[in-house]
Amino acid sequence: MGYCSDVLLATTDENAKKLFLTCSDKAAVNLIQYANIHKRDGWTLFSWQDVKWYSGYAEVDAVEKFVDTLDGEFEYHVMGEGEDDYTVRGDQGNSPFSIYLSRELNFDA
Repeated sequence: MGYCSDVLLATTDENAKKLFLTCSDKAAVNLIQYANIHKRDGWTLFSWQDVKWYSGYAEVDAVEKFVDTLDGEFEYHVMGEGEDDYTVRGDQGNSPFSIYLSRELNFDA
């Protein structure tokens, strides 16, 4: 079974296209296949719910590597099962999705 997380990555449409350039073909297919994708006002939001978000998985490593290259214009949220397991990176509140934590990640679609 394993430890699962909910993950949101919101970034500009331009940056979202760059994400797939950093992935292997298989990782890119898996990212698209397992993500809920929403678009608004020139931004893309990728949402993964109840997933094993571990380093070493090609998809996770691709997203982490991509986020490391970003400077502004993104929000990256990872909420694990533990009460205090929540990480946020980027310019919180910058995206048009109104991302907030209420012990589950939510957004306006």
